[in-house]
Formats: sequence, C-alpha cells, structure tokens
Amino acid sequence: MKRVLHFSFSLLLISALSITCIAQEVSDSTIRVNNQSGLELSFDYGKLFTLAADFESKWSGGVGYRYKNKVMLSINAGVATLDPQNAFENGTYHAEGQFGSASLNYIITIKPGNYLYFGSGYGVSMYEDSYSYIIGNSIWPTATETQSRKDLQADWAFINIGSEKQLKINGLFLGGVFSIRKLLNYDEFEPVDTYAIPGYGRTSDSTIPALNIYIKYLF
Repeated sequence: MKRVLHFSFSLLLISALSITCIAQEVSDSTIRVNNQSGLELSFDYGKLFTLAADFESKWSGGVGYRYKNKVMLSINAGVATLDPQNAFENGTYHAEGQFGSASLNYIITIKPGNYLYFGSGYGVSMYEDSYSYIIGNSIWPTATETQSRKDLQADWAFINIGSEKQLKINGLFLGGVFSIRKLLNYDEFEPVDTYAIPGYGRTSDSTIPALNIYIKYLF
C-alpha cells in the first residue's frame, strides 16, 4: 500500500510541476533558449522522498549532452537499498546495489523554455540480496533459513516521455520523465527467487512504470 501511495504522490507532484511549467510565462530576454547545446548535469531530487520511507532509500544523478534543443543523450547512475515489506509471509528480504541507464531522446519545443521529449534506453543493475524465513509446525521442528547472494546482475530496456522547463536562472531546468521498463534478464533462483532489483523494481512484474523528477544544469 505504501508503494502505491508513494507512486501516486510522485505522479501528482510531477503533474503539478508540468502544469506550472507550461502555464508560467518567461520572456526571451530573461532566458537564452535558442539552439542550446552543451553538457548537462542532473540530480533526481524525487529520490529524496525515499528517505522518509522505511522500506527503501535511493540516490540518483546523471550526465548528458544536449544538441541544439533537438537531441539529448542521457546517462544516469545511482545506488539503492531495498527492504520490501511482506516479501515473504514469515521472513524478510533485503537488496542493495548500483544501477545505471543510458537513453537517447528527441526534443520538441512547445514554446521558448518549455520542452517535451521522448526516447528509449537501456538499464543495468549490479547488486546483492539476502533473505531469511521461518516455517513453524506443531508436529515437525521449526525450519529456518538465511542466505546471502552476491554478484547479481539484471538488465532492462525502456521507453520514456518527459517534459522540461527552463527556469529564470540561465541553464537551470526542472523536469520529469515517465518510463515503461521491460525486464530482459536477471539472476533467477530456486526455491527463493530474486524479489526486487535496485533500479528496476519487483521481478514479479516483467513490465513496470517508473516516474522520475529532477533538476538539471546545462553548461
């Protein structure tokens, strides 16, 4: 339930930001918007909301290159710690690791300073996980198991659509991107499979949505 509330809150927030960005009028004399090109640095401040959660924490940032407000190459990386609740009925699950992605996006100028973009990309995660569970029985002795697994890897493809607004500080952007991820491969196990992948999410969903909100600076 908390995951649903978290996603819903983020969706409402980015919707509000998008509406504000489109509605806000900024003069051309205040912002330089013609044929912008250069290196970009970004920080996914939406991940800060996970600090208030007791089941996950994430940090993510990126670097990219923007060419004349037409094409945008983005590379993102981050770290995540996941402790999903109710992963097992009588146990716990923990995963942590690093993840990264690269995408190529095409930019559409709505008006000076306001942009939409769409594209596709590829993501990968390198992580480790651990689990423990207890099976009680009135006849047989209680069964317990604890195990850690290291050097795990997963990858996925994704498509995305996003929007950006250039702020009054030249080179500073506020934006958000919605993506659909398709899990390609991950390390599978029996009888207890990988439950959650840092940077992707639960393995029970081979296709999942994701929402990121960020602040960016164009040099």
